[in-house]
Amino acid sequence: MYSIADVLQDQYQCQLQCSSLTVCDRLGNNSYSLNSSVYQSLFSLEESSGILSSNDSFDRENIDFYVLVVMTTDRGNPPFDPPLSSSACVAIEIIDINDNPPQFTSDNYEVSLEEQTLLLSAILILTATDPDTPALGETTFEIVSFTLGGDSFSLNLTGELHVISEVDREVAESINLTVVAKNTAPPYLSASTLVTVFVEDRNDNSPQFPLATYQSQVLEDLPPGGEVTMLSARDDDSGQNALLRYSLTDNASLSHFTIDPITGNVTTLEGLDRETTEEYILVITATDGGLLPLSGSTVLIVTVLDVNDNAPIFSDPLYAAATDENVHNVELLTVNATDQDVGVNAQVSYSLVGVVPASNAFTVGEDTGIISLLTSLDSETSFLYTLTIQAYNPNAIPLQSSSVEVTITVLDTNDNPPIFESNVYQAAISEAAPLETQLIVIVATDDDISSSNSNIIYSIGNTTIPTGNASNPFSVLSNGTLILSSNLDFENIKRYEFDLVAMDTGSPTLSASTQVIVYVQDHNDNTPVFSQPSYNFSVKENAPPQMIGQVTASDADISNQTYFIEETHNVTNFVIDSETGELFTIGSLDREMQSSYVINVTVEDIGVNGVTRYATVEVLIAIIDENDNSPLFESDMYGTSVFEDIPIPTPILNISALDFDTGSNGVVKYSLLPSNDALYFTINSTTGEISTNQNFDREVQDSFTIEVEATDEGDSPLSMVTAILILILDINDNNPVFVQPRYTSVIMENTMTGTGVAMLAATDRDIDENGQFYFSLTEGHFDSFAVDPMS
Repeated sequence: MYSIADVLQDQYQCQLQCSSLTVCDRLGNNSYSLNSSVYQSLFSLEESSGILSSNDSFDRENIDFYVLVVMTTDRGNPPFDPPLSSSACVAIEIIDINDNPPQFTSDNYEVSLEEQTLLLSAILILTATDPDTPALGETTFEIVSFTLGGDSFSLNLTGELHVISEVDREVAESINLTVVAKNTAPPYLSASTLVTVFVEDRNDNSPQFPLATYQSQVLEDLPPGGEVTMLSARDDDSGQNALLRYSLTDNASLSHFTIDPITGNVTTLEGLDRETTEEYILVITATDGGLLPLSGSTVLIVTVLDVNDNAPIFSDPLYAAATDENVHNVELLTVNATDQDVGVNAQVSYSLVGVVPASNAFTVGEDTGIISLLTSLDSETSFLYTLTIQAYNPNAIPLQSSSVEVTITVLDTNDNPPIFESNVYQAAISEAAPLETQLIVIVATDDDISSSNSNIIYSIGNTTIPTGNASNPFSVLSNGTLILSSNLDFENIKRYEFDLVAMDTGSPTLSASTQVIVYVQDHNDNTPVFSQPSYNFSVKENAPPQMIGQVTASDADISNQTYFIEETHNVTNFVIDSETGELFTIGSLDREMQSSYVINVTVEDIGVNGVTRYATVEVLIAIIDENDNSPLFESDMYGTSVFEDIPIPTPILNISALDFDTGSNGVVKYSLLPSNDALYFTINSTTGEISTNQNFDREVQDSFTIEVEATDEGDSPLSMVTAILILILDINDNNPVFVQPRYTSVIMENTMTGTGVAMLAATDRDIDENGQFYFSLTEGHFDSFAVDPMS
């Protein structure tokens, strides 16, 4: 038996994977045939080559496996060798594709829950079925649209509907969710349903203050019992639930303030001190009278206004600063004094009242407290000065003041730069040298005496690279030793020129530099490099063979390069020019069969020394879509029924079509084909939802047939048409009508009881139960006549 061949479900006129049946015969010239006519409509076997092909499409949901009997016969060599034959079985398995959308177990779902239901609660489980195989029929669920309040729910992939935030019946009494069940495998078929959530009410309104924060001001000498302000809140509930009581819920303020629980009037309990506490933040709570009381809070900020009673105070008991010699017109430091009072009572000014030793080099800003140096100082004359600064209230009565001492230290300056022994240093190093290889030791000296001014730090300065573009691969140690800190490449850069900088640690720092030239010695070590890390090309589907792009690689060495494609199943679709790297298609491509290809292109680099190096790059080839697929409806015929009194407009049916193209080629729009019946309906061009457009009267017309066209948005649009039958259901909207408007009958007196007087007849345009009626007497001689209710 031949091995099983896999055939895609809807594949047509394609050559099977086990496409060629061959036998060995010493005489040759064999012929092949199918030994059974059962599947000859589905398969054909080429007599001479033994190629087995399909003639029609398959449906795995009906038959997923075929077994064929194949016979081969040689031609023999009559009369000595008559023809001989043998047979074999070929098993063919039909592989499933995703061609069945999910189906919900219900057209719509309804569920109820109480507002403020526990978060993350599962309130409903949605289920859907799919006749495809488990791998293709696996389904996930998603909420795609919702009405007000719908963002309070989430739907996990398995169909569990959860509450993720509180729902409020006062916002929405019912919430509609549109849920889509979608396959996890391409082409991602889906179905939708409507879930209606009804929200049940509960008492949930808290008292609310008009403002989140209130402001009030009082003097710090306000006596106990003084009124601060009055607050009020509102509650949207009614009755006992809206009866409010006020309270202070901030423990820190309970000793200073109180509030009337009925009126909301806030008053003081004791005297206030602004210097102790300038501002109080009170939390006022209003609580309603419900069985489960609710409350709301606001913040009352009470600001205590100042009464003048404080003098300025410096922030530090002693201030100190240092300055370099030979500088002037600089700010040395700022003294700061504050006054616990506010406003004009807190204004502070400064003055310089003494300098030891005496000097006119200093001044202080009257308003800022900034101490400045007016003229330069000499540390050899005096290295320390003591200043006395006074702070006072310029407009306060009586005048309040305080003093503080400030010490100024004069520092020595750094005025000697480092010096190198030579203006130029040279060195050489191999490009293969290991990191941290030492090149040369360069030393500079500094004539300053102090350690901070004479300590030298070495660094790499400006770098000049005659060829190439790279960072400096060298670094310098603390003792001036130049070392290699990153790898070298002779093919890129053959010489480095840079400055070595020696800088002391004085303030300000002084520095000197010298020129260093380093020559790089060659070492063969290069591999080809593609111009891009990866390549992206594109070609239109159905296009004839053509060039789609070019890959290029370069090598700093002298070499000979050849391009080739790594052997994969994609190689049969593409070919490359081994010298130029140009990529070509071999035949036309079908995007719907495969939308992109990834191939690996390798360049072979044969060096002059016989060493071969390789480099490989990934090439992504995208197949550009053409509009070569028409939209496909899920059904050739749709049907539904509605009552004749259905309001306008009302959705009655959703239809959908699928287009395997992409982009605008795969976007489907819906329209009604013109007809008298089509005037009674409208269709949403995007969703395919059909709604009523005119009133119906079953007694005039009891059914409608309309045609819907699905058209894609390609440059050359393709379309498909399906028919829809709508049946109009009867309602009882017609009264019975007598055949005659008046009946007259004459009888003899003494006529016996039960004698027929007249036969009445009536009709009703409605049907079934709505068209049934009975007779009765409504006025007249009830004691003398009677009517049969049925006849």
